[in-house]
Amino acid sequence: MGRFDMTSAGGRSSGIYLAEITKSEEVYTKSKHELCWLVTFSAAGGDRAALCEDRLMIEGKGRGITRQKLKGLGFADDQKDIGHLDLIGRRAWIAIKDVDRGYGPQTQVQLDGNGVDGSNAGYWPESDRPEGAESDSAPAPWDPPSSGTPF
Repeated sequence: MGRFDMTSAGGRSSGIYLAEITKSEEVYTKSKHELCWLVTFSAAGGDRAALCEDRLMIEGKGRGITRQKLKGLGFADDQKDIGHLDLIGRRAWIAIKDVDRGYGPQTQVQLDGNGVDGSNAGYWPESDRPEGAESDSAPAPWDPPSSGTPF
């Protein structure tokens, strides 16, 4: 199954934005063949342009981070039997940042789960607008890459 690098065509600034999951699919990591959910976040208001994608690890070391992200998406600690399709339509404030990983002129956009105070691995519930969040309007649209990826 194909993977891609969440590459931006430029123009989006780092920040915290209200987003909605508009797509979710089960995929496997290339290196360890571990199950994960690949989700697409779109702007929750305005033009609903795609913002970025994220992977929620279902198997392997990333399960703890996935648990935090699911809390940020509004799932309860004791909720059982969550499937990847249950994520579609869920809204959260997400922190994104532009980074250059060194494999091309494009800027990679990823969820910022490190050093984001008060977040659940870069996610906040929709009802808990974090300090410093951008307006409900979205940043510039995201254009997925058309070819291979470094993942």
